[in-house]
Order: sequence, then C-alpha cells, then structure tokens
Amino acid sequence: MARALRRLGVALLALGVLAGLAGWQALRLYHAPGPLAAPAQVVVPRGGTEVIAGTLLQAGVIADARSFAAAAWATRGQGPLRAAEFAFPPAPRSSRYWPCCAARGQCSVG
Repeated sequence: MARALRRLGVALLALGVLAGLAGWQALRLYHAPGPLAAPAQVVVPRGGTEVIAGTLLQAGVIADARSFAAAAWATRGQGPLRAAEFAFPPAPRSSRYWPCCAARGQCSVG
C-alpha cells in the first residue's frame, strides 16, 4: 500500500512539474514579440477567433493561429475581439534573432 501511494505521489509531482513547465512556456509565448520585420496595417474583419487569427496569420502579424486562439480564450475576460483597422509595429530587431534575451534587453545584435 505504501509503495502504491509513493508511486502516486511521484506521478502527481511529475504531472505538477509538467503543468508548471507548460504554463511557463505559454506565458513566454504570450509575451514574446511578434514575427513582423516591418510595420503592418491590417483590417481585422468581423467574425470569430478563427477568422481573426487567419487574417493576422496571413498578414504575418502572428506566427501561429492556435496560439492566438489560446491567448484570446485566456484573456476573454478583458473583452471581446473587435473588427477594426490596426497598426502593428515590427518586432525589435534583436528579438528576431535572440528572443530569449530581448525580453531582458541584454542583446545587441547589429
């Protein structure tokens, strides 16, 4: 019995660590700069999250429609997505080459 409880505890601990790593990765992706190399103006049409994600993906504003949909779901309490024309700035140059350092401002890539 004690052996089964120990295994259950180890399994729950492993699941907790994996969930923590997945949450950390999700937050890192959420706060990472976008893939744009140059500024872009995009007209976001009316429609659901899939329509908006497809428009932004096609314009090169986002890199992954599923990540956008997950972020939209996670921030749904902040209000609905809206149709409008948006101006998106380019990602800082250093973040396109060294995304891990760009958030800390430690990279200086020419």
